[in-house]
Amino acid sequence: MFRSIGGRVPGNLARPICHVGGVIGKFEVRRPMMSGPVAADALGSGAPGPVCGDGLQIIGRPVYFLGMGQKGEETRSRLLDATQELIEGGGYFGAGLNQVIAASGAPRGSLYFHFPGGKDQMVAESVRRGGREIGRAVGELAEAVPDTASMVVAVLTLLGDRLEASGWRKGCPVATVALEMAATSDPLQEVCSEVYDSWEGMLRDRLAADGHPEAGDVAVTVLALIEGALLLARAHRSREPLDRVARRIVTLL
Repeated sequence: MFRSIGGRVPGNLARPICHVGGVIGKFEVRRPMMSGPVAADALGSGAPGPVCGDGLQIIGRPVYFLGMGQKGEETRSRLLDATQELIEGGGYFGAGLNQVIAASGAPRGSLYFHFPGGKDQMVAESVRRGGREIGRAVGELAEAVPDTASMVVAVLTLLGDRLEASGWRKGCPVATVALEMAATSDPLQEVCSEVYDSWEGMLRDRLAADGHPEAGDVAVTVLALIEGALLLARAHRSREPLDRVARRIVTLL
């Protein structure tokens, strides 16, 4: 967090603060032609500071600012997209910061701004994001089919299409990080567990709605079959493991 010096923002910090386009720190921000500050508290006033390149003026009064601008959101999204792509293809150790910056086209300073916790925070948020994407797809499929068996077959088809289209690089957005890091990184273990729990919950709820008497146990079994089939399909560069598991799940359910 930048801090004011003598009630002002140092001139050499004005441009980086404004450049990132997100949380600017504890400084009042005004735009030209506006009657008042974007956000401020009542802790006193400060003399106007320098005007940044986008027309924002730093005043030097402590504030608690704000949401992230559109440019900041786009930059953050590019960083997460690049991280997700790299970890799915090469795992945690294939997503170095230099690779993420190169793949995203984002400036290095924006990486540390958006992810002050460093690489592990960025990977954790990418895994969580990938988990939500799969969860949304499963939810949409669930609404389009009559029962759990049909839903799981549709999910396996979707994941198989995704895996094959990626040149056998994109299997499960969680599995590689879980295998590499769950034993040594508590934050990454927790986010992997969180995503798997959410998927298991979706399966369990659908099985229960279908009246299955052992919805919890069967949900874990089905999830394990899907994860194993994705791993085998990737290893063999073949959809056959996915097709075999789909047939067995129909029988199981």
